[in-house]
Amino acid sequence: MQVEGAQRAPVSGRAIECAAWLILVAGLALAKSFVPDSQNLNIAAGATSVAFGVRVFLGHGGGQVTILGLANVALALFVGFPGIYHAVTEDNRVTAEYLGLAILAGLTLQVLTAFTGWRRRPVPAPQFPAREVSSWMTRWGAGLLLVLVAAEWAGLTSSFRGLTESAAFAATVALTVGLIYRPTIRIVSWQTAAVLLAVLAYTEVFHTGGGRLRIVALVCAVGIVATMTWPRRALKRLAILGVPLALYVLAQYRLDYQESIAYGASAGRTGLESMLVPVIAFARLLEEQAQGWPLAWGWNLLSVPLSFLPAGWLPNAPQALGYELVAFYAPERYGSGFSVAATAAGEAVYNFGLLGILLAAPVLAWLCNFIDRRVRLAAAGAGADRVALVRLAVWATFGGAIADLAWNGWHVFVTRTLTRLPLLGGLAIVALAARGLDRRTASSSTRTTPAETQASTPRPGTANDGRPGRGRSRSRSRSPGRQWATGVSRMLLED
Repeated sequence: MQVEGAQRAPVSGRAIECAAWLILVAGLALAKSFVPDSQNLNIAAGATSVAFGVRVFLGHGGGQVTILGLANVALALFVGFPGIYHAVTEDNRVTAEYLGLAILAGLTLQVLTAFTGWRRRPVPAPQFPAREVSSWMTRWGAGLLLVLVAAEWAGLTSSFRGLTESAAFAATVALTVGLIYRPTIRIVSWQTAAVLLAVLAYTEVFHTGGGRLRIVALVCAVGIVATMTWPRRALKRLAILGVPLALYVLAQYRLDYQESIAYGASAGRTGLESMLVPVIAFARLLEEQAQGWPLAWGWNLLSVPLSFLPAGWLPNAPQALGYELVAFYAPERYGSGFSVAATAAGEAVYNFGLLGILLAAPVLAWLCNFIDRRVRLAAAGAGADRVALVRLAVWATFGGAIADLAWNGWHVFVTRTLTRLPLLGGLAIVALAARGLDRRTASSSTRTTPAETQASTPRPGTANDGRPGRGRSRSRSRSPGRQWATGVSRMLLED
């Protein structure tokens, strides 16, 4: 057994560090109470958020990318960094007072979530699958992705582009697991190049131009699998150093998409509005609540299960958080389909006020730990059979989507992830069928009946003793159709 986080400081050391960060947050809040309009304090709070997010991402899990680390760095990118940007540019859409309060609330959620979830827990050591199992996963992932690419190029997916994109996401994760979750793969190899090519194909062929967090989620899922194979802190440091370049590329990608829709549509835009706006919407929410905006008291969190009911059954059913926020952020566009994000901290405050930060932290910490542990248990069982390898792909998909949760809460996280599961569910069914075929094959090869034993023993007067024309063969020939079906099933289900 390995102890997760054995290289980290003992519990008492983490308690001291947690207290130090909370004291820093309290000091910033106290300073803001004396100088509420100070943008310099907002910059300091934003920088603290970014620093803390990086610290948790690099520190938690050692050389492995963890869901808790991803959640923290995502909150830093949606709260801390935008807070710095709006404080420097003195954005007039929100006052400095409420901008600072939003940053500090998000930072508090980061600290409480990290140190609530940062525990020493024994987890089994990862087990790499047999080569034939990895090859099976690779073959299915690559085959499904190629089929989806061909269907997209042929124009067969225009009526359900969203589902096709989700299926391509799942196929790419499956291909990643099959190619690089192996004991002998090097970082610089054709397998790694193939995974990068698959991610590029997803971006260029399937991504519709909006919702760039889908690309981020895929990259995070690939990172989770990659650092299970190569648990190196250097890779995590490289990922942090690559964030500015990634933001620049995503910004240009968005601006190009806007220009493709209408000439001049990108004028005056940064390309990062979906990342910069959530903290503004969060600050506006805090201001509206201070003026009497009612709390949702958790009703909004039921938007996912209630969305499956017919519209007539519950006319006042809650919508996703992004649609509800439009009522005060852009009331003239309420009900038009326009939405705005406000981070996971904003969702907690929308439902329960600032008390929601204290309620959300243990829930978010539990969710991160739950997915983290599922990933590691799947990796530990991957040496068993194909089903465990598919399970690893499923939980890596959940883990990669944690940025969706940090960006705009529960509804986006659940709905986007659910659309990616059908393809992996189908692959799990195939894996179960392969397991059954393996067991039947093993059983038939090891079981010998008395009649078969007697038939295999040469007897005088039979064809086996070299005298032609006497005796007869006991073997039964299979029909051509049965032989073909057996061959196809073995080709698909086995290596």
